[in-house]
Amino acid sequence: MTQLIRSARRVLPYALVLAALGLRLHGLTFQSLWRDEVDAIRFAQAGSVTSLRQLGWNGPLYTWLLGLWLDWTGTSEFAARFSSLLAGVALTPVVYRLGAALSSRRTGLAAAALAAMSAYLTWYSQELKMYSLLALLGAASTTLLLRALQDGGRKRWSGYVLLTATLPYVHVLGVLLIPAHALAYLLAWPRSRPKLRPFALSLAVLVIPYVPLAAWQAPLLLNAFQTGHPYYPLPDMLEILARGWTLGIVASADARLMAPFALALAGLALRPRLDAGARFLFGWLTVPVLLVHLISLRAPVFTDRYLIASLPALLLLAAVGVERVSRRSWGAGLLVLAVTLAVQLHGIRQQASYSIKTDTRSAARIVQQQWQEGDLLLLQIPYLRYSMDYYLGEGYPILEGPFTNYGMSPEEAGRYFSVGTQAHQRVWLVLSEAEMWDHRGLTEAWLRQNAAILEEWELARLRLLKAELGSDAPAPAD
Repeated sequence: MTQLIRSARRVLPYALVLAALGLRLHGLTFQSLWRDEVDAIRFAQAGSVTSLRQLGWNGPLYTWLLGLWLDWTGTSEFAARFSSLLAGVALTPVVYRLGAALSSRRTGLAAAALAAMSAYLTWYSQELKMYSLLALLGAASTTLLLRALQDGGRKRWSGYVLLTATLPYVHVLGVLLIPAHALAYLLAWPRSRPKLRPFALSLAVLVIPYVPLAAWQAPLLLNAFQTGHPYYPLPDMLEILARGWTLGIVASADARLMAPFALALAGLALRPRLDAGARFLFGWLTVPVLLVHLISLRAPVFTDRYLIASLPALLLLAAVGVERVSRRSWGAGLLVLAVTLAVQLHGIRQQASYSIKTDTRSAARIVQQQWQEGDLLLLQIPYLRYSMDYYLGEGYPILEGPFTNYGMSPEEAGRYFSVGTQAHQRVWLVLSEAEMWDHRGLTEAWLRQNAAILEEWELARLRLLKAELGSDAPAPAD
């Protein structure tokens, strides 16, 4: 029996990696690609990364790596998103190693289970963006730092510097992990004191690869550039992070489900003082959040996914809490962990059951099935053309919806549509985020006044209308 238990313990880390793989494979292509994912493909296929200032290229290194991946695998939804899945699965053993090094093997196993079954990490392991890779590199960088602090050695310090230097080039806010490591080092004092000199030297060296990005970012910050993100006060930021990071994208709507996770974290209080490992994790978790808040006071940049590199710290703190509960009562610790994992699995199930992203795929399928000679696509917002091109292929006639939010009159909009549609019998109007371009709804209003609406579809974050232009439509102006 004892031998059986030992064998099970040896196998468990591998079983958790397989669980992470299975959960991320399930529903990998359930959601349609949304415009940011299509942009990732477009930018990666551009063939070169020539500027750190390119609009939307928040991670030039990620874009370059994705281009290599797509050259090898192709651009299908499954193949493209599989790159994010691999990073998400690889995070599980890294978190296990971190937990074991910081606390105990039981802590590592609990942390690996929380990471493998995290609804939030599963979501971004199924999205074609850099966030899954950012979380992996953040955890790997922290692991290298911990190894260097514990065992020293030029190879370990060099590895830490090289890996950490890539973070800002995977995502521009990856740089926030460097000051997080600085505070984590200080909070681990006095255990970290013998490595003061190599750590200080590493921080100094890390400044050098960040200089090109800093030269671009500093003037933008000084001029309070418009980011397109709303401003959130710090309490609101913390609530958004707590809900999303613990429950996932959909389950976060019910805050009561956070209770098991809160119990796991409450286990930290079973000791009067946090040990050096827990303090280290606290620094890793809090600094990026606080720095984003300070930056947002001038130029709002907060989005919860931008801080995903600190999420492993929260999972590890919860695992430490579970381990402390289990020291008092093995059964209670196991129960807290089991219920927390059950809530996370509920979040994964919901994410794989509801269309959440803009459902351009379904819209394109409907258009493709019913398309006739003389039809026209009318897109509002015009940026939809890239998503429609991905699913439909190029060659469909498109009329871009006009930007009306700066005072275009209904008469001016009418003349624009009359000219643009005069050679066509039917119009397919695709509306998504249309208020960004046409908050008064002039595009849809013109179509309803000048065409017979044949059919309408309500899809996730998108509406589709099929209309036949009437013979009494107003003639285009000279």
